[in-house]
Amino acid sequence: VKNQVVCRPDGRIGAVSATVPGSTHDLTVLRGDALRDRLDADEGVMGDKAYTGAQADHPDIPMVVPMKATRGHPLTEEQPEANQVIGRFRVVIEHVMAQLNRFQVLKQVFRSAFARHTPVVRVVAALVDRRIAAVPLKTYAGT
Repeated sequence: VKNQVVCRPDGRIGAVSATVPGSTHDLTVLRGDALRDRLDADEGVMGDKAYTGAQADHPDIPMVVPMKATRGHPLTEEQPEANQVIGRFRVVIEHVMAQLNRFQVLKQVFRSAFARHTPVVRVVAALVDRRIAAVPLKTYAGT
């Protein structure tokens, strides 16, 4: 199973998508969640390489995604450097995901009904968000 987690630059969790089967592509989850429809005018989205192509759905919303090399089209010399800059900002979500995965209910195989997974993930996300509010994540040079 998989969920999409949205967080702010300070690590606070903004939203958690509904649970979908693990075989569902990340871009499909993003399109089905309608997260970008709920953004304010001055907000944007940053994702990983799985979200390549998502900018075409909402060209009016800023979206930052690392460049991905494809067969026959390697990255230019500047693109890996740009990906490193993006990675310095994206490390926040990776640390938030690590905090979520500290909970055994998310770390191990979920043995309950599929319909119960979404509320469980959202409760854990609320607990992690409260912890991050009390004890902020490490600050980074890029933020």
